[in-house]
Amino acid sequence: MGFADRNKDGFITRKEFLDFMMGHIAPDDEQFIAQMTVEEKKKTFSAYRKLKQIALKENFRNEDKIGEYVNVMKNDGYFPIFIPLVSIIEIGFFIYYCVKLKEISLTGPSPINSIFIFSPSKHYEVWRFLTYMLVHAGIEHIAANILFQVVIGTLLEIVHGPIRIAIIYILGVLAGSLGSAVVDGDVPLCGASAGVYALITAYLSNVIMNWSEMNWFVRLIRLIFLSVFCSVDVFTAVYRRYFVPQVSRVSISAHLFGALTGLLVGIVILRNIKKKLHEKWLFWFALCLYVILDFALIGIFFFEKFFLDGDQ
Repeated sequence: MGFADRNKDGFITRKEFLDFMMGHIAPDDEQFIAQMTVEEKKKTFSAYRKLKQIALKENFRNEDKIGEYVNVMKNDGYFPIFIPLVSIIEIGFFIYYCVKLKEISLTGPSPINSIFIFSPSKHYEVWRFLTYMLVHAGIEHIAANILFQVVIGTLLEIVHGPIRIAIIYILGVLAGSLGSAVVDGDVPLCGASAGVYALITAYLSNVIMNWSEMNWFVRLIRLIFLSVFCSVDVFTAVYRRYFVPQVSRVSISAHLFGALTGLLVGIVILRNIKKKLHEKWLFWFALCLYVILDFALIGIFFFEKFFLDGDQ
């Protein structure tokens, strides 16, 4: 092991040991090995194979991508502000309508006449495109949204900051109402599901853009979690959309456009710990696609309102 000591100071450092065992051998070392007898080579390489297993494990821990991502959370993270704040506000609105309507159940209250919900007949009241996220219909509705936005949103906010997460959440809500107005024009909207879906797919964007900075097991757990949740929630949304009374129907398009917005905007604005060439191309592709999507939705919405409705 004498030639593993690169600086010849009489000590083998951890880096020198790993470099040698991982096959980073200097030219002088190769000459030394060439001069060894067959018996010396057998003994040396037998020990080398055993030590290499140790080096591989140590190097794996040293290079483990989980460290890069987790270190950002620990050393360069943010204190979550937006998600706790918006969750408290939404809970406050829910309590207010429970008291006002004197109802609380899994599916109620349903404040269908609230000035905050997104109403198909009141698109001219533009604040409703955003404020519908504050009103929820029932314990089941608000509990699911609060749970997932706190769990997923807080994790994202610690790494990427409250401003980025607020942008994704709000743009997801706006895309949900605009998309619903275009595709599901007769369905009223309430709840923050579009914003929550934007956070969920932004979580996926985070995995995509920081793929090589995360441990494979962490990536697997995140992808399984997202898959299970989306499957369950999509099934629930389809059921509530087609098999429940009109007042409780769900706009699937709001979920869809919120999710698509979160995925695209997440790729564009979330922190990319180590930028790679293909990720730069992905950035521009996502940005262009998001701009096209927005202009298309806005154009179709105004065309329907000012031309089709006018003709009728």
